[in-house]
Amino acid sequence: MSPDRIAGIGALVLGVVLYALAGESEAYLFPRSIALAVGMLGLVIAGSTWTQLLRPAQTMLSVGRAWLKVLPALAVFIAYRLTMESIGFYVSAFAAFSLIVWIYAPEPVSSRAAAKRLGISAAFIAAIYVLFSVLLNVQTPRGLLL
Repeated sequence: MSPDRIAGIGALVLGVVLYALAGESEAYLFPRSIALAVGMLGLVIAGSTWTQLLRPAQTMLSVGRAWLKVLPALAVFIAYRLTMESIGFYVSAFAAFSLIVWIYAPEPVSSRAAAKRLGISAAFIAAIYVLFSVLLNVQTPRGLLL
């Protein structure tokens, strides 16, 4: 069985389990929505391996190289999770998103590119703030900075 099919089936199972654990009241609409999204993405990933619509077959060497490209993002996600409660959700999310944009942006580093990356990061965090705090009234971790 291909690694993509295993990942897709695993995400589908995770989505079903999370949905079952999310609760029934309207207060749990957000976690249930996330669980449904995870399950549907898992279904798409698993289904794409049977139809081979999303990507051609790859060698194990190219799959290994692809994972090397993901390692910086994994390190940022781990650091984000470890700092979220101490410095605050929005500050740590801004830092994490800025680092991800900085690492994976295709354009070379310049003052204009840096301003553009910070602007994109600020706009993304502003959208997250409006979504979580204003529309959904989700309690986010509050740290020293916010």
